[in-house]
Amino acid sequence: MNKIMRTLFGTSDLRTLGVNRVWRGLRKGDRRDLYLGAALAFFAWYRASSAPEKELIFRERLAEGSALVIHHRRRGDPQIEVIKPPPPD
Repeated sequence: MNKIMRTLFGTSDLRTLGVNRVWRGLRKGDRRDLYLGAALAFFAWYRASSAPEKELIFRERLAEGSALVIHHRRRGDPQIEVIKPPPPD
C-alpha cells in the first residue's frame, strides 16, 4: 500500500500532503481538493493511531562484549537471553 501511495502522491508525508490539499481546496473553493485532502489527512491519522504500541522489554547494563538475543515467538511473551563473553585465557 505504501508503494502505491508513494507512486501516486510522491514521497512526502500523507498528513502534510492532505493538509496542503485541504488548504488549497479552501483557498480555491475546490471541493474535490478539500475532500481528498481531508481523506488523506484522516488516513494518515488512522494509520498512525492504529499502529502497534512499542514496549520496553529489557533494561539492564550489559558487560562489554555481551550479546542480547530476543526470541519473540508470540506477542507479549518475549524470551530474553544474555550471552556473556567467554573468560579470557
